[in-house]
Amino acid sequence: MDLIHIGGLCGAILSIIALVKAILKFIKAINDLKNSVDSLKANVKEMKTDFEQSKKTDKNQSKAILSILRQHIIQMTNQIQNKGYIDNEELYCLNNLYDCYKKLGGNCTVDIRYKEVIKLPVQKSKYIEIAKENKKYEN
Repeated sequence: MDLIHIGGLCGAILSIIALVKAILKFIKAINDLKNSVDSLKANVKEMKTDFEQSKKTDKNQSKAILSILRQHIIQMTNQIQNKGYIDNEELYCLNNLYDCYKKLGGNCTVDIRYKEVIKLPVQKSKYIEIAKENKKYEN
């Protein structure tokens, strides 16, 4: 074998080594990508589990809030009906409570109670007058 053939073989061997290095680098990149995808899948699965737990918690909290609102509205409407009138502060608060109650899906007797109470005569709250008087003296 002469020097030209040896040089050609060395060049071919070096080219094959370079090609193998490139292929190994590509395989490593693919493995890194696969590991990233696997990690992402695990994160998505964990997020899904957390989301489902949050939905359950939110549903339970909404039920609890709905129950508290129902109880407070019933108590409030009983007191107002016993008085025979509603003052404007009570009306404002009752409207806000009822609005939240309805947005959470509330219904039943609260609707009837609310509709009856808001038909009652509205009177100015004595506390509004007291607050106005106090403001005069603060200035």
